[in-house]
This record gives sequence, C-alpha cells and structure tokens, in this order.
Amino acid sequence: MNETLHESTGGDDQAMARAAPDQARTTTLDNTEDRRVHGWATMGFGALIAAFSALNQWGNESSVRSGLPILLAYVLLQMGLAAWQSATARTWPAGSMRLSWIGVGTSAIVAFVGNMALNWLGQSGPVAPTLIVLFAVIATLPSILAGARIMRGRR
Repeated sequence: MNETLHESTGGDDQAMARAAPDQARTTTLDNTEDRRVHGWATMGFGALIAAFSALNQWGNESSVRSGLPILLAYVLLQMGLAAWQSATARTWPAGSMRLSWIGVGTSAIVAFVGNMALNWLGQSGPVAPTLIVLFAVIATLPSILAGARIMRGRR
C-alpha cells in the first residue's frame, strides 16, 4: 500500500518535506499593518495606565472621590483596546510581543513608583496639577517608545 502511494505521488512529498524548513525560514509574518496595530496598542496600553494613575492622583487631591467610575472606565478601555488589537492583527511580527511587554511593563512600574512618590509628596500638602501631568507623561514614555519601535520594525 505504501509503495503504491509513493509511486503515485512520484516522491514529491519527500522533496516537499525537505524544502519545508527552508521555506519556513524565508517566509515572513512581518507586515506593516500588523506592526501598526501592535505599535498603537502598546502606546494605548501605556497611555491608559498613566491616565488612570494620574486621574486617581487628581481624585486624591480634589474633593471629587471618583475612584469607581475611573476604575470602570479604565478596565473597559483596556478590554476594548485588547479586543481591537486581537481582532485587527493577524500576526505578531518578530520581536514585537517582547517589546510590547517591556514597554507596557515599564510604564506600569514607572506609574507605580510615581504614585508612591506623589502620595509621599501629598502628605505635606496638595500636589500641583502640573506635577501630576508631568508624572503621567513620564509614565507613558516607555510605552510610546516601544510602540514607535514596533511600528518601525527591524531595519
């Protein structure tokens, strides 16, 4: 039975099996549209983390205690961004997942440390709104840089 199958295909299956690794090495999953999606998503995740932290700081400094609506909006926006990213991108171009995790993770760590610093500064009096905005910009930078690098691709 095997001999009949081998004879009928003419041995092409063996040649295809030998060529598969070479073809896999030369086939690229890297495309500009997926890089753009992952780059914008990375920037968006970092911006949402920084905005959430800054709005919570502002809520602590003002008489407005709006923690729950801010939290709900943050969670819904993060979920919406993740759903958009998953639905729009077909692949993860080489290195983009690692860069995204590094950028968003660094933004989260900077936001955490910044919140601790602003809380410490707020013990002696209200924190200036310009300082809160500066904190949000600094916390967003790692994700923005990672997102820009993802969009640019390997050169």
